[in-house]
Amino acid sequence: MIISVTSSGNVKLIDADDFKGFKVRVDDPRASDSTVVKALNGIATVDATGHAWVGEEALRKLGAQAGGPGWQDSATGMLAYAKRAGWIDEKTGAIRAHIEWPAGARKS
Repeated sequence: MIISVTSSGNVKLIDADDFKGFKVRVDDPRASDSTVVKALNGIATVDATGHAWVGEEALRKLGAQAGGPGWQDSATGMLAYAKRAGWIDEKTGAIRAHIEWPAGARKS
């Protein structure tokens, strides 16, 4: 499952039914950290280590639009696994995702 930050600054969920991988992908090699943070506003926050913390409610909303039948149940299972692995913020319930930048991207 990939939360894609498009070159136009929009956010969409792709590979919504792939619950084995989870990341944020930046499509524009010219995107800056601040551009990505702005695009993810209301969906995720970015911490000092460069990880995105995706809100469960926002993820479920994106998944409802992009996922197939049974998506919510599968998402619940993925979140339970992430919690056991320590990838859920206990205070906010957000799930951690690494951010994948394009080759040669300038992040500043």
